[in-house]
Amino acid sequence: MKYTDLEKKFIKEINQLFDDFECRAIAKFCFEKLSSKTRLELIVSEDKELLIELELLAKSVINRLQIGEPIQYILNYCTFYGLEFKVNAYVLIPRPETEELVDLIINNECKNNKLNVLDIGTGSGCIAIVLNKHLNINNITAIDISEKAIVVAKENAIYNNCNIDFKVENILEYPTLPINYDIVVSNPPYILYEEIDGIEKHVKDFEPHAALFVTNNDPLQFYKAIIVFCKEHLNKNGRLYLETHANYHEDVLDLLIKNNFKAQGFKDISGNNRMVMATI
Repeated sequence: MKYTDLEKKFIKEINQLFDDFECRAIAKFCFEKLSSKTRLELIVSEDKELLIELELLAKSVINRLQIGEPIQYILNYCTFYGLEFKVNAYVLIPRPETEELVDLIINNECKNNKLNVLDIGTGSGCIAIVLNKHLNINNITAIDISEKAIVVAKENAIYNNCNIDFKVENILEYPTLPINYDIVVSNPPYILYEEIDGIEKHVKDFEPHAALFVTNNDPLQFYKAIIVFCKEHLNKNGRLYLETHANYHEDVLDLLIKNNFKAQGFKDISGNNRMVMATI
């Protein structure tokens, strides 16, 4: 079997799940990751044993895709803002919208490596790690309620050669951290459990609910806790950056203003109200 035949067979097996463009992209992503070779290298390869091994691996991947598991979890891999990250069922798969939040921070902040930064709900560590790499900020603390998420984040920091202080903390319990911060950033949970039927299967069945849903019918639950924390721990003229759901964007802005923050909203590339920057 030639590689192109294997690729065509793989795409045929998953074409009921994705459109043509997605099928081709997933096939390229999958085979390159499984083989550690580029698509061109695979096309010209005469390594029959490699192709046999890839065919066996592809069958396992197809079975998992057919039950809705995201390809990033199957391969334990994703890219975010040009960097590679390990992901598994203990952390959210980083979203393009969160890349836009990171881009906003990078464009707004000068390259001052003396800034103290806090990332709340770090998950895979993607936000903290990108800020460390692009702004050369070394004083970064990243917290998450999940011990297993922190394990993944630490692995990603080591892989990307970053020095970040990861801690298991719950922002709803108002953690007492030893310093104040110049930048606080968070993409907190904001989906109500009553909305779960409207969530895509690959998200609700495989991604960690603690990172997605609020439990007390209050979509602003985490924003309220973050604001209380920042009133005590954000330095004067420090910046708070938040990702929001478009449905609650104005509510988050109003909440910040009522708590004496100066707040500004930003749209994502699709024109949705998605990000907030605030100062106190």
